[in-house]
Parts: sequence; C-alpha cells; structure tokens
Amino acid sequence: MAANYRKQLDDWKNLKDLTRLRVREQFTKANRPAGTSNENNAFVLVVDESTQPIIASIFGRYELVEIGCASIVRLDIPESRAPQAALDAIYFVRPTPKNLELICKDFRMIEKRFNKCFCYCGESNVTLMQVKAFMYNEVHIFTTDALTPEAIGILKQSEGLRGQIKTLKQLAIDYSPVEENVFTLNMANDLQTLFSCASAEIQTKAPAMITEIAKRLVTLCVTLDEKPLVRYSAASEVCQKIAAEFHSQLQNFITQYGWDRDRNPNGFHPHRGWRAVELAGTVLIVDRMVDLIAPLLHDFAYQCA
Repeated sequence: MAANYRKQLDDWKNLKDLTRLRVREQFTKANRPAGTSNENNAFVLVVDESTQPIIASIFGRYELVEIGCASIVRLDIPESRAPQAALDAIYFVRPTPKNLELICKDFRMIEKRFNKCFCYCGESNVTLMQVKAFMYNEVHIFTTDALTPEAIGILKQSEGLRGQIKTLKQLAIDYSPVEENVFTLNMANDLQTLFSCASAEIQTKAPAMITEIAKRLVTLCVTLDEKPLVRYSAASEVCQKIAAEFHSQLQNFITQYGWDRDRNPNGFHPHRGWRAVELAGTVLIVDRMVDLIAPLLHDFAYQCA
C-alpha cells in the first residue's frame, strides 16, 4: 500500500478519511497521464445503484473536482448520460452481468453505409464499414468484488472495449462510512430477510444475504488492514451464521490475494492480527434482539452517550 495511506493508518484512523484516501489514490493513479507528477486528466465517474452511496459518503463535490472528475453519472440510467468521447471514464461498479453488458454497450461498433465514389452507381457504390460509437475515450474499471471468469468473458466479447481498457481492478470497497467511524453495508430489506418467519420465499434468500454481508465486511477489513478476531452472540442463530461465513470469506480472501507480507509484498497486509493475536482487533457481531428495551430508553445508536 502507498506510504501516505500507511502513515494515516498507523497515526489513526478515521474510517471515512481512510476510505476516501484509498479511493482517491486508486483513481488518481489510474487517471494521471504518463510522465506527469501533479496533473490529472478530466474524467467521467460512472457509478451504479450500489456504488453511488459509497462515493457520496466519502467525497464532496469539490473533492471530486480536485482529482479531475468532470461529472458523475449512473450507468443504469441512460438518460443521465451523454457521449463524451474526448474524456476518459472511471467506472466504479458492482461486477454483475447486467452492469458489464452496459459497459460493453458504451463501446459498441456500428455499421455505416459509405459511398465508394461521388458518382451515383446505385447499390454497387455503397460499402458497409464498422465505425466506433464510443461514449468515452480510455476506460478504467474498478469493481467492488472480484471478477469471475464469466464476467471477464463478457468484457472480452466487446471488440471496442478491449482496445480502450487501461485499468481493470477490484477496489474491494463495499460499505459506506456515514460518519468518521460508523459505516453501513447498504443492504436493503436485510432485517426482513434475516428475521422474517412469514414467508418461505423470503427465508430462502437469507443464505445469499449472509454471504453478501460477510463479503462486504471483508472489504472493511481490507481498508483497516486488519485480520480481526471474530466474536458473536451465541443466543442468535443469525449472528452465528454471519460470524462463520465472515471467517470463511476472510480466509478465502487471504488465500486468494496473498494477504501475507512475506509471500506477497504487493498484496493486502494486515499488520495487526497477522502475527500477534493480542494486537488484533475484534469484530463483534450482535443483533438488536438481545436487548429489546434499550432502544425504548435511549437514542437508537450504538455511539450515543
């Protein structure tokens, strides 16, 4: 990780600032022209429904302008976008098939009819040629999650996109720091899905949601550079399942990306908790059901005095 990020992490540790610094460094590195040290190209930032709250929680408008962002548009709202072929684009999206197909459409090749000569020779004078119909210039794609082989296959199918991609990287940020040290996972209907007993259809969605919660918590650990201990409420079946899945996803991430400073000096490095257990942080997983009275007596916030 970059030296200034490491310094802020060691000095401490405002989650909002750390997340902003991670994103800013990655965007700046991708967008900075070769051979320059202090200038950025103007770019269009393309987000989706999931990543828009993340960007909104860590950047103000002026801060985005500072790093070269000319505009922010939604990938899944066509009317919010117009072709800007002179500008590069930074996509920060969830790597779903729908999103990747929309990115490919931004760099499609179309057929146009051209006359071979200036005289009128009928259809024999017409030729069809493939021409570019690109929304943007060069492309930098950052994703919240790892790209699967199927996702890579979707991108490979786009002839126009293949020549424009300059960056393709998992950013591993899938949470919103709504305050300095408070975050949300931006998951809709999570309480209904995890705790509802009214519908069997809803209950079938719970395992997938638990896996998604665990994956998003792992991205938080990446930002904090932490391999934490995991504790949970034994009285809650949901907490047990989330804790087990989180531990599994964290181990998978460590194995996949070489989260070990000795084996992979360029990977993610949790400098607390990897070598010494006593230095590790703790992820405490509880649910509101273990204390139903407190919200009625106090403000509904864990940080209130």
